[in-house]
Amino acid sequence: MAYYFYEDRQHERVHIHDAGCGYYVRGVELQARQALVAESRWHGPVPTYDGARLEASSVGLQLDRPKCCA
Repeated sequence: MAYYFYEDRQHERVHIHDAGCGYYVRGVELQARQALVAESRWHGPVPTYDGARLEASSVGLQLDRPKCCA
């Protein structure tokens, strides 16, 4: 399964989601329609959770895995 992470500059967190997560799907669609926060964006796909976690840690924000993908 692929993973994506959202660099949330507004709340200073990074959220990791799996590709099947509804928050990921709706988030990408919403971001495509409007500019939410200029510096916030989706990254991925990353093939493993550990890989997504490693890449997410490089943006310098607190890592948070939402309960929707736990």
